[in-house]
Amino acid sequence: MSRGDIPNPIQRFRKHGNFTVLDNDLIRDKRITFQALGLLTFMLHLPPDFQLRLAFLEKQRKGNGRDFIRARVAELEKAGYLRITKLKDGKGRWRATLWQVTEVPDQWHGHSPDNPDLSPFLLHQQGE
Repeated sequence: MSRGDIPNPIQRFRKHGNFTVLDNDLIRDKRITFQALGLLTFMLHLPPDFQLRLAFLEKQRKGNGRDFIRARVAELEKAGYLRITKLKDGKGRWRATLWQVTEVPDQWHGHSPDNPDLSPFLLHQQGE
């Protein structure tokens, strides 16, 4: 049997819309588990203005409850793919939670949590 008779083990198909492109460095990052990679991929497929919430993420897949999602979120934060900042008003009261998600770790390096650059990231605001 020649190699030409054996089908390729990896099958790819031409995409015609409704797909997400990811950097291979992200996919190959051994610092994160496959579960964290899956969660990050899910978050990156969302529209840029999507309002992320833990409760929303917890409901997206069967069998992945609160503790599972929170552990993956912590893993992504540690690896630099996710930053969650609680924003306060002028009186020091909590006003919003800012979720910053990126496929390039530490994308926001140099931006202070007190003065984040919101434009390239997902934002979730609670209560006004």
